[in-house]
Amino acid sequence: MAGLPIAAALGATGGNPDAGLEVLLTASPQAIAQAKTLVAEGKVTVGVKTPCSDVLYSEAKVYGQSGYAIVSIAKEHTHVVRCECNGKVVF
Repeated sequence: MAGLPIAAALGATGGNPDAGLEVLLTASPQAIAQAKTLVAEGKVTVGVKTPCSDVLYSEAKVYGQSGYAIVSIAKEHTHVVRCECNGKVVF
């Protein structure tokens, strides 16, 4: 399985956040299986943001038992530009 949906799901289930662009390289087989399940159950969606002036832009919205978080990156793969938690901007 390849592509943005599995990469997004795997970012939520495993990986090394300190590994820069190789964050998913060391994901465990269990994390991969969990990510595949999330995708198969339709719990991961990927869309295109328009309009968007940045060449590189990504926004992830993740839901949990206590609410949600949104994190945005722009210009570079590891350049976080905004973090929001339950409607409150924290970065």
